[in-house]
Amino acid sequence: MRRISVVIVLVGVLILGAILIEKRGGETAPERPSFNTTRLECMPVKYWVFEGRWVEKEEPRVWWYCIKPEEYERFDGYAFKPTSNSTKLQEALQKLNSMLSELDSYGGMMINEETGTIFIYLISEEDKKKVREALKEYEGKVNVVFLKGKYKFKDLEAWAKKLVNESAQTGIEITSIDADEAHNTLTIGLAEVTDKKLEALGKLLDKLGIPRGAVRVERVVYVTPQ
Repeated sequence: MRRISVVIVLVGVLILGAILIEKRGGETAPERPSFNTTRLECMPVKYWVFEGRWVEKEEPRVWWYCIKPEEYERFDGYAFKPTSNSTKLQEALQKLNSMLSELDSYGGMMINEETGTIFIYLISEEDKKKVREALKEYEGKVNVVFLKGKYKFKDLEAWAKKLVNESAQTGIEITSIDADEAHNTLTIGLAEVTDKKLEALGKLLDKLGIPRGAVRVERVVYVTPQ
């Protein structure tokens, strides 16, 4: 009886497997592996943000290749559903780049070419409507993911320039300053990240009129050219 039971179970598994394969159009495995931390760009990096106090956090270095959009804290929604097409992606990007000057609330943009996805930070609903309308012809060919923008990219650039002009006068050891499209922040590198350094940086930001909440801090050491 035990042998018969085993045979029945095996037959059932084979039938179930055949049904699943048929439903997936004959595919036995996904074309691309799931993202995981074994990929170099998915290795975690530590950073600090101000949330009433400086808080240490962690995420993949190139998060838009490694995190599902709906799991990202700044996820706002999909404009379209994707089917990756590199040619159409480039066409859509050219069209989008040509209209960026019209998007007053633009906060940054990243591209995942593997999935044919454009990630874009926008603040206003009106600008989202403009993007949807402009890329309507690419529906089903390119995916657009809206992210919750909080700061305009032109403001981030202005704050970066202001901070560059002042950074040499401080003893904080600022190693890099970037208007960061990937995070809709002003990302600042410090040679050493301590409570004292963060507090000194916070005071400098206050002096310059730069919101502390607009800043992301990473540890970035000086690189000596070989």
